[in-house]
Amino acid sequence: MTRLALVLESNTDRRRVEGLAALTDLTGLSALRAVDIINIENNASLARVDLSALQSASSIRVRKNPTLDDTPLARLRQLPRVSAKIVSNVSGPARLRPCPWLADGECDELTEDCAVGTDSLDCR
Repeated sequence: MTRLALVLESNTDRRRVEGLAALTDLTGLSALRAVDIINIENNASLARVDLSALQSASSIRVRKNPTLDDTPLARLRQLPRVSAKIVSNVSGPARLRPCPWLADGECDELTEDCAVGTDSLDCR
C-alpha cells in the first residue's frame, strides 16, 4: 500500500493530488474540514479517499481514478456552494447525458465525463 503524506499549508486553500501511479490510499485528509479547491485526478492505483470531515469547499474534482469507488464521496456533491465533479472513476468514462455541468468553462466532452454533443456551451 502506498500512502501520500500531504503538508497542508496555512497560506493556501488549494490541494492537488494528480498523476501518482503508485498511490493507493489517500486517507490523510480525513480531518480536512474546509478547502477552497481540491483536485484528485488521474491516479492509476488509488482505491481509497477519505474526505469524511469535509464540510466546505468551492470546487471538488475527483476524476479518472480507475480503481477508486467514489460512492463514499457522493455526499460531497451536496455541500453548499460547491462545484463538484466526482465522475469517471472505477466505472470508467461516464459520458453523462445530459451533461450536468453546463456553462462552467470546462468542456466535459473532451474529458469524456459528458457525452459528445451535450456540453456545447463549453466546447466551442
